[in-house]
Amino acid sequence: MQVASAHVDNSISALENQIAELDSAQAGDTKASAGDKFETSREMLQQQRDQLQAQLVVQQQHKLKLELAARTAKGDTIRLGSEILLADGRRFLIASGLGKVTFPAGAPFWVISPDSPLGHLLLGKGPGAQVEVGNRTIEVLEVY
Repeated sequence: MQVASAHVDNSISALENQIAELDSAQAGDTKASAGDKFETSREMLQQQRDQLQAQLVVQQQHKLKLELAARTAKGDTIRLGSEILLADGRRFLIASGLGKVTFPAGAPFWVISPDSPLGHLLLGKGPGAQVEVGNRTIEVLEVY
């Protein structure tokens, strides 16, 4: 959970820095440029800022979902906030649709939403449970 939170925090920080750089560039842009060129430049900067702002909102939503998952009581059944080890060696955290995250040691895990197809299949299951995914059967080894 902490690795996923740190990953999101880093993304938020990077996006905020990029937005600040764009704001600085826009403030330093002077009207000394030819008229249309100045307006086009400002519009392009604004479009980039809007895209970064949208990405920032998504990352902030991931952060809120991770914080909610961290507050959820742990147990033997899979629910929001559960960390899961499957028989094929993959690890999952049920929290938000963040995707693949890598531990500092290099072992990847996936942060998935409880509303995702796999998340929905896993909810309520416990160690030893098997779920059908496509034409494969996957066994849950551990729930943290």
